[in-house]
Amino acid sequence: MRRLDFYKKYYEITDRIYTDRIVWYAKEHEKYWRKGQFHISKTERRFSIATQYGILLATIILFAIRNYWGGAIGCLWFLCSSIITTDFSIIKIEILYHIYNSNNLYTNLLYQAFLEKPLELPQTKKQISGFVRINRNKLVAKYCVVFRKKHEKVFLIITPFKIKLKSKSLNIVFNDRTKTLDEISDDISEALKNM
Repeated sequence: MRRLDFYKKYYEITDRIYTDRIVWYAKEHEKYWRKGQFHISKTERRFSIATQYGILLATIILFAIRNYWGGAIGCLWFLCSSIITTDFSIIKIEILYHIYNSNNLYTNLLYQAFLEKPLELPQTKKQISGFVRINRNKLVAKYCVVFRKKHEKVFLIITPFKIKLKSKSLNIVFNDRTKTLDEISDDISEALKNM
């Protein structure tokens, strides 16, 4: 995947949780909150991103002319803004780009989770109905396993280096990078049978 395409995809996916228009009233805040959206609009987010990178440029200039206090304050403001308000930090996007581009099974599954595609492990369909994503983290995808019959609560956790099946009684780790999706799917299916 090309870097520019990833930046566009990152912006598009993270932009979904922002409202389509500016929210003025508390009732509207609640309405969008119930939909899982921030009360910040897409327009406000674009303006904040432009402002935060303008501040970053000003910070670099302040450091260049040796105004370290002004540069430090600008740098702090930039970091807080990019993490809290806009979720558009170049450092974070670059880290994700390199992780998702590392081309192993676990990072491919993480990238699919980032794209909000459903998790499909073909060999597990006999034991379970599917997986429900329960977090929005971009480095760790956590799924709740939905069994066909009532069963102990089991979680499937995908990280860049392993897959973990976790329940109250069991904690199984799959971290063989040489395996294919079908082989890992078989291993997970076998582990789910024994739970």
